[in-house]
Amino acid sequence: MKQIARLAGVSQSTVSRILSRSTSRVPISEETRERVLAAMKEMGYRPNLLARRLRSDEPHALFIALATASQAPLVVLSSVYNGAVLYASSSPVPIQLTVEPYGRGHLRDLPGLLSMSRFNGAIISNSSPEDERFLAGQGVAVPVIVFNRRVDGCNYIDSTNAQSGRLAAEYLIQRGRRHLCVLYAAMLTQSTDLRRQAFLETAQQHGLPRWAEAVGATFNEDGGYEAMTAFLATGRPCDGVFCVGDYMAVGAMHALRGSGRRIPVDVAVVGHDNVDMARYTVPPLTTFDLPLRDMAQAAMEALVGILTSEVAEPVQKVFETKLVIRESA
Repeated sequence: MKQIARLAGVSQSTVSRILSRSTSRVPISEETRERVLAAMKEMGYRPNLLARRLRSDEPHALFIALATASQAPLVVLSSVYNGAVLYASSSPVPIQLTVEPYGRGHLRDLPGLLSMSRFNGAIISNSSPEDERFLAGQGVAVPVIVFNRRVDGCNYIDSTNAQSGRLAAEYLIQRGRRHLCVLYAAMLTQSTDLRRQAFLETAQQHGLPRWAEAVGATFNEDGGYEAMTAFLATGRPCDGVFCVGDYMAVGAMHALRGSGRRIPVDVAVVGHDNVDMARYTVPPLTTFDLPLRDMAQAAMEALVGILTSEVAEPVQKVFETKLVIRESA
């Protein structure tokens, strides 16, 4: 604590008050708090919160937040939550899970992230590029695991998003498709942008005569339907579509059928995520399996290990996505 105080240019009592979240008639300014947190990050300091609780009369459970952008699909949150619950149910350390929504691009405003006032650690999902810049440059007060993203200097559990895009293009090309289209939402995330870029780069590398992009407003079924409907109205040829998310693929398939096109005879469709609905579309959707539950369990294991000082930071693990071939392509 003495070294942190010296580096931040504050007293040890100020550092202690920030770490313990104590109240005082003399408030601590946000600028001072940020200096102390930055000093903690520079020194690699993480308070052993479990040990602190064991020395106190507080419950011994760790409080872990599943922080997710409020705009994220609930089904994605459900998969992550189920994986976290599965780990928590067999954890040797008692765990209390809480879902903490935040506005896209406003992760910095999440209560407790800078003050340690609500939870011991957090798994952060569905972050935007702005949120990721905040994490890369800001010393947060609690350990965090960034989920399905990679942020410099942070712990993360990610997946092979670029590989998905590359394999999607290669698969469609191998099936004889020559007029490819990638469909995505305008508000791209790190993971969906990696899929999009790799798909287009692979199409170009194979020397295809033309490829196209269809852009929707959202990542849901409506966004996919609107993007595909607008693209078809241009009259450009298309015999293979890669949708960066399954829900967009559902909407795109509806638009294709409405235009009289047959799937996959006229247009092959590949999605991403392998949500439960993908098995029941007409025809069943070829897609990439994103192992969200397994990733969530790994994130929980890493976070608990960090909190109990059994795992060294940074934790950076990548899960492989796998192509699931069904009848749509």
